[in-house]
Amino acid sequence: ERKRYAITEAGRHRIDEWMFTPDTPESTLQSTLFAKTVIALMLSDDAERLLDLQRAEHLNRMRELTRLKHDSDLKSVLLVDHALLHIEADVKWIDLTAARLSELGAEVHS
Repeated sequence: ERKRYAITEAGRHRIDEWMFTPDTPESTLQSTLFAKTVIALMLSDDAERLLDLQRAEHLNRMRELTRLKHDSDLKSVLLVDHALLHIEADVKWIDLTAARLSELGAEVHS
C-alpha cells in the first residue's frame, strides 16, 4: 500500500513564488532553471511563461553589462564580454527548451 501526497494551497503558492521568480544569471543557473521548467510541466503550470520571464531577466542583465563596457579599461571589457557570452549561451538554451516544451512535457508526464 502506498501513501499518496498532495500539495497544499500554501505549498502551491510557495512553489509558484519560487518558480516564477527569475534567477540572476550565473554559471549554475541551468540546473535551477531546468528544475523549475520540469516542475512547472509536472504541475501543468505555464512553463512557457517561466522561460519568458527568465529570458527577460537575462536580456536585462545583458543590457546592464553592456553599459559597463563604456569607458572601461580592456581588463574590464574582457571580463564583461566573458559574462555576456555565458548569458548569451543561456538565452540560446532557454530558446531551445521553449521550442521543445511539448516534447519535454510529454516525457515528464509519461
